[in-house]
Amino acid sequence: MGDADAIAKTLKAEWEARARSENREFYVASHPGWNTAEGRAHQARSDATNFLVHLDPEVLRTSDLLEVGCGSGRRVPYIAPRVQSYTGIDISRTMVEVARRDCHEIANARFFEASGTELPEGARDRRYDIALSVAVFIHNPKHVCDSLARSAMAQLRVGGEFRVQLRADAADPEGITPGSDTATIERAQAVERTATPDQKDLILGTNYYGHPFGYHEAKTWLESLGDAQVYRMDPLFIYGFVKRRA
Repeated sequence: MGDADAIAKTLKAEWEARARSENREFYVASHPGWNTAEGRAHQARSDATNFLVHLDPEVLRTSDLLEVGCGSGRRVPYIAPRVQSYTGIDISRTMVEVARRDCHEIANARFFEASGTELPEGARDRRYDIALSVAVFIHNPKHVCDSLARSAMAQLRVGGEFRVQLRADAADPEGITPGSDTATIERAQAVERTATPDQKDLILGTNYYGHPFGYHEAKTWLESLGDAQVYRMDPLFIYGFVKRRA
């Protein structure tokens, strides 16, 4: 078993434990309002809007979309109606079961359990026009990110695009857009301050494997995957839009 597979096995066990916890949404969606249905819906709608930005609605309607790390399917109601087909994969079996249950009325959505390093066989039955990964790669070491990203890129059509969020090295100021949103740090700190001991145990009780990418490091890696555009709107995250080459 390779290093990526070994780490992914550990991550799978930890994410399954979180998925079964009554505090699941604290770790999955640690943003203000994470503990209310309205707050979670607001963030899911915002994520969908931000990650589908600048895509022609008419083109989207005929697009097959893949979400890497779909979690409990919170974003699906705001993505699936805009595309031809939605495929969600997640490392946690329980997350997949919850997504299937909560999204059972969305006819063009389907979900598969994944290993954490590559797309599952069921999701490899088509080429995708768009792949998204929100708040997933921020939890993974770099070699796991690389394995999963290359598997997703290989399943895209030529010209298809992978849109991914990475954890940024907060000590590296390179690439931060002037006037960037420093409020993201304040929001994260506010959520942490209100967390209960049981909620914090979901984080403190396990190792954290998220790789902090320097801007140049992220840009170089994303460009090795395809034709990449790299954005850094705040100190905490880097976003890559990567198109598959011919």
